[in-house]
Amino acid sequence: MTKTKLKKCPVCGAVMWHFANESRCLECAVWKAQDEKERARVRTLAWAAYHAEHGERLSLGEAAVMADAMGMSYGAYSLQLSQQKRNVAIN
Repeated sequence: MTKTKLKKCPVCGAVMWHFANESRCLECAVWKAQDEKERARVRTLAWAAYHAEHGERLSLGEAAVMADAMGMSYGAYSLQLSQQKRNVAIN
């Protein structure tokens, strides 16, 4: 069995989310954000990650922020989510 190397934040050493394109963890990104708009984006991203991790529905804003963090368009991300739901329902 192979172990995957977890990506860690260089500032605090916390394990980073697999979708994060940022160089720091979400908490460090909030502290380093330049303005309130950026802090709000990172906070929304953290809530979206929490909801996704617990299998809860994402709001439209959370889904848009997740798509942006993954480098996808909102349409492509929502299509991916619907296909994942369909695959779970079939299996």
